[in-house]
Amino acid sequence: PGTVVAYKFGRQAHEVAEALRETGRLADAVWGSALGLPEESVRPAAELDETPLPYLSTLIAPPRREGGRGGKL
Repeated sequence: PGTVVAYKFGRQAHEVAEALRETGRLADAVWGSALGLPEESVRPAAELDETPLPYLSTLIAPPRREGGRGGKL
C-alpha cells in the first residue's frame, strides 16, 4: 500500500516492471541511474524492457491514489 523503493534492481528490472503492471502502479513509477552524477538519468518505469539496467539503478513507485490528495512523481 505504501511507496516502494527498490535499490540495485537492474538485473530484475523486467520482473519488477511486471509486478508493478499487475498491481496498477507502473504508470506513476520512475527509475534512475547514476543519480547525482553528470550522467544521471531518470526515466518512466513504463519504459522498462528486458534489458538489464546499471547496477546502482533505483526505482520509486508511489502508492496508488484513488482520488483525493497527493500526486504523481
